[in-house]
Amino acid sequence: MTLLLNQMERINRSPEKNILKKCKICKKSVLVDEFGNGECEHCGWRQGRDDGEHPDRVIYPNLVSYDRARQLVHEGKPLASRFEDFIEGFQYYGEMQFNYKSKTYGLVRPGGEIEFYEWNVREGFQTYKTIESFIANANINGALLKDIWHEIENPDYMYN
Repeated sequence: MTLLLNQMERINRSPEKNILKKCKICKKSVLVDEFGNGECEHCGWRQGRDDGEHPDRVIYPNLVSYDRARQLVHEGKPLASRFEDFIEGFQYYGEMQFNYKSKTYGLVRPGGEIEFYEWNVREGFQTYKTIESFIANANINGALLKDIWHEIENPDYMYN
């Protein structure tokens, strides 16, 4: 009830046209803008117009599929992305980022090849011709990214 009151207060203070709706994943109240976009404070699902349109695919702005998100919430688990989800998000969006041991890493595909790098560091830049090569070989200090994925924090689409 307190969360609902806090959301209502934000609606009243906001000059934008915000609406209170039910989250498409956990079915609890969520504040969305006039376009239907908003992040659920309960489960973390980022609401959007395309929710459920491709239920088994990872599509921006979420890094888990709609169906998997519903299953995770049903099981009482957080919406954590797997390495496979991160790769699918990258293939959809083309730019990703994450944190590992207090450092930020980026993954982009500017002209066809995949570039993997530590943020603001010029050396150690890795380039891969295919996504399969990236999956098999991308590493941080010799540790394969796919093997250390459980230590990765804040995997997400690149916004900057």
